[in-house]
Amino acid sequence: MSESEHRGAARSSAARARLRALLAVTGMAAALLLTCAAPTRGAPIGPRGLSRLFANGTITSEVPESLFIAGPCDDASHVTWQVHYLNSHPAGGIAVYLLGGSAMRECIETPAALESAIHARCGKRTSVHVLGSSEQGYAQAIAMVENLPAGRAVIVVDIHHTPFAFGVQGAEAQLHGDELLLSSRKLHDLLERRFTESFDLSLDAGIKVYLAKYRRRRGLEAFESTVPISYNVHRYSQTMLWPYEMKVSRVALWRSGRGRPDGPFFNNFKLNAALLEEAVALARAKGYQVLLMETPLNAAIIGDGFDVYKSRYRHLCHDLVERYGAVYVNCNKTAGLVDLDFHDLAHLVPSGRVKWTPELARALVPLVRREAATAADPDATRPTPQPSMGHGMQSTASD
Repeated sequence: MSESEHRGAARSSAARARLRALLAVTGMAAALLLTCAAPTRGAPIGPRGLSRLFANGTITSEVPESLFIAGPCDDASHVTWQVHYLNSHPAGGIAVYLLGGSAMRECIETPAALESAIHARCGKRTSVHVLGSSEQGYAQAIAMVENLPAGRAVIVVDIHHTPFAFGVQGAEAQLHGDELLLSSRKLHDLLERRFTESFDLSLDAGIKVYLAKYRRRRGLEAFESTVPISYNVHRYSQTMLWPYEMKVSRVALWRSGRGRPDGPFFNNFKLNAALLEEAVALARAKGYQVLLMETPLNAAIIGDGFDVYKSRYRHLCHDLVERYGAVYVNCNKTAGLVDLDFHDLAHLVPSGRVKWTPELARALVPLVRREAATAADPDATRPTPQPSMGHGMQSTASD
């Protein structure tokens, strides 16, 4: 093919890409108009085909993230877009997916920094993707694992007290796409087994929530805008630290609220334990390695105030290590974090991220090597935990 033919083919390809994006954006605009006409949660939002465009990634794969997200801090739309994008654009090297709440989102410097730290330790090329979002629970973890592409990967799941306090309403909201616009048959089946009732698998309600959020934050004219909106991963800086007194008061507030003996943490623990186990089991069934990582906690402020919660979820995680060959680690022991590394009780600022990134890399290296070895010999049996692993992980994760 001549140079002019190459240029012509490139122009044609670019034109087709623009056309696909235009059609996808038109679909979003049409959905938004339908939502404006039917603002109540129970009202129809349009053809079922429109729901399928969102559920199967047709829209998200054609619309750039800068247009898909409702604003720079729109975690849910960012994660949704990333998951669909990864299916159409497979990661290079071994993928490392960080799943969890806002503390997970804030814990590393950048994906590139973690990739470099892993490469420096083992020489393996990885592709790190931060899929953390505010108030993300283990229902969202199931949906993400189910929708992420097949291939060589390590899933990092955050472990701390907050997600174990989420109720069934949050899991059902994810089932409808109110959180992440990801359809999950596994989550649907788990909820029906556990509660012996029928749950709707449609994303219609979630699409309405997304479009209403989009209209509220950006307006209809955003569909015609060429100004990109960049997603903002980090929200906390060294100059945004809570005062000492406020941090201390939050410990007491959690213990007397979500963490009280008859409160959401203890009432919902079994449900969230089942959701976490389903996410781990699904990840292992897909061939992923799994790292259960205790997210950063401000020990200088919390002290032993959360020990009763730690003992519950650590016992669960040790069981998952033994049953599924996951690995459990607590980088709080080795990162050398101090109070000034935290915005509050769990969100790191730059000085803390610099400390956490190499420790997470250290924890990931054995799993990256394991995944590389398994990929090199696809017929090989995936390693299972040694008899002493449970004890070793207990030592690693304890205070």
